[in-house]
Amino acid sequence: MKLARSVLSKQPAITARRMVSSMPPRYPGHIPLTGVEKVVLTIGSAAAALLNPRRADMIAALSETTSTPFLPGLRDTLFSTEEGRLILHERPRIHSEVINLHYLRELKEGTVGRVYCDWLERCGTSPDTRLPVHHVDDPELAYVLQRYRETHDFGHVLFDLPSTLVPELALKIFEASQTSLPMPFLSSLTVLSPFNTLTSTTRSALLRDYLPWALKAAAECKPLIGVYWEKRWEQDMDDLRRELGVILPGPGWEGLRYRKGTWKEREAAKKAKELEEAQLAEKEMVRLKKVESETKAKTERAEEQGRVAVAPGN
Repeated sequence: MKLARSVLSKQPAITARRMVSSMPPRYPGHIPLTGVEKVVLTIGSAAAALLNPRRADMIAALSETTSTPFLPGLRDTLFSTEEGRLILHERPRIHSEVINLHYLRELKEGTVGRVYCDWLERCGTSPDTRLPVHHVDDPELAYVLQRYRETHDFGHVLFDLPSTLVPELALKIFEASQTSLPMPFLSSLTVLSPFNTLTSTTRSALLRDYLPWALKAAAECKPLIGVYWEKRWEQDMDDLRRELGVILPGPGWEGLRYRKGTWKEREAAKKAKELEEAQLAEKEMVRLKKVESETKAKTERAEEQGRVAVAPGN
């Protein structure tokens, strides 16, 4: 019961309390759980994620407890190609401490690295948004899941999908078909959930346009888990799309529009607007003080004239 309460609380799952398990940690950040604890964590994280979809820690925990039986298949996919085997051997990571975003920003337009960097700026995100894996016991399988998490954004980049709700659900359908992992499948099912905020028009667009596209794209495209993105920075994005067999979604579909301008441009416009509002507020404050001072001066003059008028001898 204490475990269930910790899962449903606003504190991060499991890590708030030391779990009792006979297995010692097998890699940095590993939190071994007993079978009962994994069941409780699965139920609790599912409930917490349903109540609050913004609980990234709950979604991450649920993905770990439900994905373990399917990760060997994803590892086999990596083993099936030379590039995938190199990924498993070198175990690269995707975060800002190992990726030189300045270098990517200076690459030629249309290259994988430049397109990726531009996408990060357009969406206002960074490579550091993926939580580390804690509850997968096998170190190699834990890395496979970590790699899946950290390369998720490259799916957005490859298919030119914004990070908004509709494209995100479409990409989840694609990932569910390619990886057979339960979490993207469960996420894609939210389109049918009565708890979501999708309009009937958006839901229809997902089922009519995105669902057939995602299933066909997943079948035609080579497994993205096996792409060593860090060694493809300087490759032309269109060449990579042809190599992988990428099918792009329809250009006029709902939800494919990026917000106007890059993230930096939007931030600059926001700061400029805030500065303008602050300057206007300061001018208004000066005007009000001037009016107050003039009113006070008029009042004092009127009072002085009144005292002079009533003084003896007048």
